[in-house]
Amino acid sequence: MSRKSIIVVAALAAASMSGFAIEAEQFVPPASQLSRAEVRAELRDLRAAGAWDTINEASPTPLQAAALDAKIAQLQAQTMLASAEPAVTIEAVPLDDEQVQASADIQEMFHHPAIATPVEGE
Repeated sequence: MSRKSIIVVAALAAASMSGFAIEAEQFVPPASQLSRAEVRAELRDLRAAGAWDTINEASPTPLQAAALDAKIAQLQAQTMLASAEPAVTIEAVPLDDEQVQASADIQEMFHHPAIATPVEGE
């Protein structure tokens, strides 16, 4: 190979390798339509409302944050249910002997284990 062809091959190899040096995705975000003052005012309002959380390397991942939010919502619901007043109060009505016997007859007829048998002596 001549010196000229070696230089040409080296130049082509270098040119073809330069394509691998760029990022896989070239993303150029669109330019903002807001002025700098408008962006600063919006950020100030978000921070005042408590809606702006700074994210850094110690922040939870989105999945961890979602799991934490779900756990907080569950605990809030449990607290709310524990402090809630019942809408309807149901009182137990004692059964007479005839109703107890009817219950035993139905259980015997269907052989259903979920229906309780009256215990003698109660």
